[in-house]
Amino acid sequence: MPTPHQLLERFAGIKLAVLGDVICDRFIYGDVQRISPEAPVPVMRAQQEELKAGGAANVAHNALTLGASVHLFGIVGEDSWGESLRKLLAGLGLHTEGVLPVAQRRTTLKTRLMAGSQHLLRVDEGVTESISAEMENALLASLRAAVPSCDALVLSDYDKGVLTPRLAVQATKLFRDAEKPVICDPKPANIPRFV
Repeated sequence: MPTPHQLLERFAGIKLAVLGDVICDRFIYGDVQRISPEAPVPVMRAQQEELKAGGAANVAHNALTLGASVHLFGIVGEDSWGESLRKLLAGLGLHTEGVLPVAQRRTTLKTRLMAGSQHLLRVDEGVTESISAEMENALLASLRAAVPSCDALVLSDYDKGVLTPRLAVQATKLFRDAEKPVICDPKPANIPRFV
């Protein structure tokens, strides 16, 4: 039985494709010293803001941190959050050619208000409808080009509309036909599309 250290050594150098729901995680940090006179809610004075990779982008970043080379595939909106997220991901060292900007869709954004270590509120923005056939085809074309240079595929489903049944099946087929493993982390309600 390999030790955890040996497993991590084996992971280093693996080339992964990660396909799924790319999310922009926004954290606003501050402090609370009073309650609002308008409603019984805390008033937070914002002091700092930070953007992080969320969803499939977080999965990709975690794999990168463990030593893998990672190609990320997903979509963002043609908006300021999408642009900021793509810059962040490229700066982390992820291959982001497969993160496609789409004019008809907003970037999925999760904003968390943090007072010290207390999580006060999360605000979610974006859409959860399935992506169009055109977007599916664009992602498949991008993924197909990466199959020869990747050792495995990770499907990262956050139920934000990217991993449609057709895309999940076709992406899996691309890698299975190349005799490469496919790993899936689905939302429970979506398990049947990945079986």
